[in-house]
Amino acid sequence: MEELRAEGLCKRFLRGKREVKVLQDASLCLGRGELVFLTGESGSGKTTLLKILAGLLKPDGGRVLVNGRDSTVFTEDERCDLRRSVISYLPQQLGLLEALTAVQNVALPAMFSGDKAQCKELYSRATALLDRTGALALRDACPAELSGGETKRVLLARALMTAPRFLLADEPTADLDRESAADFLRLFAALRAQGTGVLVVTHDWSQLRAADRVLQLREGTVRDVTQEIGNSG
Repeated sequence: MEELRAEGLCKRFLRGKREVKVLQDASLCLGRGELVFLTGESGSGKTTLLKILAGLLKPDGGRVLVNGRDSTVFTEDERCDLRRSVISYLPQQLGLLEALTAVQNVALPAMFSGDKAQCKELYSRATALLDRTGALALRDACPAELSGGETKRVLLARALMTAPRFLLADEPTADLDRESAADFLRLFAALRAQGTGVLVVTHDWSQLRAADRVLQLREGTVRDVTQEIGNSG
């Protein structure tokens, strides 16, 4: 089975003159067709971990295996190819390009990936993804016209444009109303059913029962707390 695996990841940052160890021997595995939630206190390193998994940040130690290949030794071009064809990262905060409409923003990843389809076909795919994420009515809207929740729906559509095998989502339901958050959870469940591996960072413990597994990042390490969540009521 295809999988995304982290083994013994370590990452340190300097805060002033003080060295802070964010990750210490952090390991996890995400398989295709699996929905995994990652929890942890603010500042525990969840975003850092996702960025390392996506090839956006290099660890100080350990490795990331993508179907058995160590992506931490990839060249920059190889890491870009990885994000264009295998892993898609949905950040917690990242603006859309203001000069483009929603559908144009969604179509961008496929254009950068070297997709030779005609623009009309790309926009058709982008429109279908906007429909899937509940943002079809926003197709021709500019980013400045979108609310925070609407922007997240467009960003999710963009993250899915390259049909990734693995989706890494950093607090995608933060600041959303209950109905919108439920929509996102249904989308993640549908992606899982289609064979996509989905790793979701969340602070909302009410969502955790939807996951196949629940991981917790604490003091730089990752542990499986699925059983604890199941026994909590």
